Amino acid sequence: PSQQPQVPAVEKDDGPSSHVHFADSPCNTCENPCAEHPQLPDYLAKKIDQDLPLEGTMKPYAQHILIRVGKGRSWADDLDSTPDSFVVRVAQAVSAKKLPFRTLITAFESNDDVEGLEETAEQAQVVFYPQSLAMDRLAVADIAAAIDWLAGTVNAPSSVQTPATASAIIASAPEALAASTGMRVWHHKTTLFVCTHKRRDKRCGVAGPMLVDEFTKAFGEMGLTSQDVGVYGVSHFGGHKFAGNVIVYHGEADGSVVGDWLGRVRTCHVRPILATTVQQGKIFRELWRGRMDAL
Repeated sequence: PSQQPQVPAVEKDDGPSSHVHFADSPCNTCENPCAEHPQLPDYLAKKIDQDLPLEGTMKPYAQHILIRVGKGRSWADDLDSTPDSFVVRVAQAVSAKKLPFRTLITAFESNDDVEGLEETAEQAQVVFYPQSLAMDRLAVADIAAAIDWLAGTVNAPSSVQTPATASAIIASAPEALAASTGMRVWHHKTTLFVCTHKRRDKRCGVAGPMLVDEFTKAFGEMGLTSQDVGVYGVSHFGGHKFAGNVIVYHGEADGSVVGDWLGRVRTCHVRPILATTVQQGKIFRELWRGRMDAL
């Protein structure tokens, strides 16, 4: 494996980001423009907003529900536009519950060939953050019950869990619900969700798959296993003009799971992000858009 650059970390204690551990520049070893890593075509790179400050460019939310839906290249421009799709049914259940916090609902791509996990109109694999748990076969008939139970885990003081303690959340679930949905602890300690929604916006549609490929390549180079980290393409979650857009769900020292949003991520940032955010829990401030339920 190639030796990774040592990136100096710095602590910040100013404003609403005082709880975030920041690090210096993520690309201090690359030339500008970078010739070592794949880059966006010029005509798309010119459409990336390089001027607006990134911090604060996300809406606060307390729950993220991700539904496994095939490959991103086949996603419609607006996933809510397909009547009776599983995504729509989950969104309807969340709306009907009138939760006291914002819930982000996205699709995520299948990046393996596990049988029995493909989305149908009646059943899908669903992943939940900050709980860091999965329901491998959530049926339409169980969506409302799952949302009811899930709302209680967000409101509870112990709602934010690391993968190591997510089993406590699962233990609190109704036994029938846990059994019928195949509920389990999500198997990655850190998960990277990259916007790859091409029909929604070509910037993320091109930048996203490049990043997913580069992250996947770097895992092997750095000796990271699927237990350490996973990467998935996801549908639109806001801010295409800041492509590439990445949400990093990772554990903190206090046992919480946090979701940090990164923007303007390029392929040359991939290995520094893995070395610093995945392995050290520190965030590059110049890429940081905000944190789940923190702004």
